[in-house]
Formats: sequence, structure tokens, C-alpha cells
Amino acid sequence: LKMDELAGGVDLTMNSGKLYASSFGGNAKLKLRYAKAFLENVPQANAELYDSDIEMATCGDLLLKSKYSKIEIENAGDFDFESYDDNITIGKLGNVNGEAKYSDFDFGPSINLNFNFYDCNLKGEDTGNVSGKSKYSEVELGDAGNVFLDSSYDDKFVFETIDSFECLESKYTDYQFDVVISGFKLFSYDDNVHVDKLDARFNEVKIEGKYGDYRLGFPESAQCQLLIDMKYGSVEYPESLFERKTYIKENSKLFVDAKTKNFNGQPASVIDISGHDNKVIISD
Repeated sequence: LKMDELAGGVDLTMNSGKLYASSFGGNAKLKLRYAKAFLENVPQANAELYDSDIEMATCGDLLLKSKYSKIEIENAGDFDFESYDDNITIGKLGNVNGEAKYSDFDFGPSINLNFNFYDCNLKGEDTGNVSGKSKYSEVELGDAGNVFLDSSYDDKFVFETIDSFECLESKYTDYQFDVVISGFKLFSYDDNVHVDKLDARFNEVKIEGKYGDYRLGFPESAQCQLLIDMKYGSVEYPESLFERKTYIKENSKLFVDAKTKNFNGQPASVIDISGHDNKVIISD
């Protein structure tokens, strides 16, 4: 089926066919099974796909429900999706919101991200705020605003610079951040955390964990209080930058209360790590 430019929208159901179209003047409602669609400019789209492929140059807001399909779009608006075992590539997009199982995503820059993932992979560029929950997934992004996770289980998250991070429940997950600017909160079980550098403006790092490996790059110019309260485990920190107020290592208990030497009595940043059998490395 071939179409030239249409002044209005289109409502099309296609089985085992091919659609070639230029531009639509209105909403495109597409229901495709075992089909392929090649489109130019669509102001808004509502697509339901099953084992189908879509290629678009430009799409406005997109509502997608899809299984076993491949979607490629150069530029899109807001993107809402329900996806199962898809391969989705979008070069540039607005707000992203959806849930997926077994799908792969490749995004350019976006405004904000919200997701519920199960065994998915997402690679993306810079975005705004990020929220969601996931299992068995990998998420790799550029810079982001505030990152908030309800839960994470056996995932991998990689970010460049972010404003803040918080996860309410995390197990068996790897986290890697280039820079965290303001805050970091994690309720953790057997996680690996690597923050290359805390920004000198950071307010708080709070981690409650068991069996975790937490590595933080510390800014030398920060005024900071360090609190460590653990059973078992180990802690390393740049002692030349800190004055210890309290240090207790007795049997299985480890407690540290220290402040940076440049602390002037004003409200300072806090690194507060507590739990059981953690490995903590804070390096300058």
C-alpha cells in the first residue's frame, strides 16, 4: 500500500503487508501484524504492533503497544510504551514513560525517563529526571537530573553526571557514576557502587547496606562529617583530610566519627554509611 501526502489522519489495520507513506496531516492509528511500515512525517501516532517493523523520519507523540517488533525513528515527541521483546531505536525524543520485558532500547537525548523494566537493555544520551524500577536490566545513560528508583534487583546502572540519586530497595546491583552533585541515598544488599567523584557541593551520602562494596571519590575542598557504623567489614578514607573525633574498632564493631580539617562549624556535608559486612573506600 502506497500513499502520498494526506491532509488528514489514517486508521489502518494491516496483516502481512507493506505500507509506504509520506506525510499525514493528523493522527496515525496503526494496527500491524507481520507487516512493515515506512513513513515520513507523522504529527501523532498510536501503534499496536505484533512481529512488525516501523521506520519513521519524524513522529510527534507516540503511544506504542508492541511485541516482537522493530521500531526506528529519527525524531519523536513524548513516548509512552508497553513493550515485549522489541528492538526500539529513537534518535531524539521528549518524555519517556513505559514498561517492558526482554526489550532493547537505544535512545538519543530525552527530556525525562520513567520505566518499569524486566530483563531489558537501555542505552541513551543525556536526559532530565529519571525514575523507575527494574529487574535483570542494564541502563546506560549520559548526564541526568534527579534519579529515583523504587527498587532494583540484579541490574546495572551507568551514568555520567547526575544531580542526585536515591533507591529505596536494591539487591545485587552494580552502580557506576562519573559525578554525583548533590546527594546519594541507597538502601542496599550485596550491591557494588562506584562514584568516581562527589561534587564539592554535595549535601549528603547515606547508605544502609549489607555485604556491599562502596567506593566514593571525595572532593578535597568539601567540608564534611564522616560517620561509619558497621559490624564486620572495612573502611578506608583519606585520613590526612580528616580529624577523628571518635574511632572504635572492637571485636566485630567499627565506628568512625570524623570531620574534615577545614570544617568551620557551619552545616557541612555528611557521609553516613551503616550496616553489616561492607567494604567502604573513600579516596581523594
